[in-house]
Amino acid sequence: MTIQATLCFILHDNKVLLLKKNPGLFGAGKWNAPGGKLQPKETAEHCARREVYEETGLEVRKGILRWYPIDQPPFDEMWEDDRYWYRHAIEGRSFRGDFFFRGDFEKLVDHKIELLQPG
Repeated sequence: MTIQATLCFILHDNKVLLLKKNPGLFGAGKWNAPGGKLQPKETAEHCARREVYEETGLEVRKGILRWYPIDQPPFDEMWEDDRYWYRHAIEGRSFRGDFFFRGDFEKLVDHKIELLQPG
């Protein structure tokens, strides 16, 4: 199954804003950047804008937000694949990542990252 999704990294003063999903939501208990699945016929840009608004707005609605030093995210409490692509995203590199999980997305079984040329 292929799931297309976005993440939006909000950076300020060498920190990244992360969201810890509340119990009952997909990814509950994991820290991640705001984002989510694309809806039918939705562009990635629109999805990122919608998800950031839905997940953060002016107040926290679906989890805990916390600033982390950009080079010290809580990888042990994040999705397993984050440690493979996080640095590329933070450094502004364009890439395509394919991540394959077993079962209910709790165990990463394989991954591939392709760095894309700018432009």
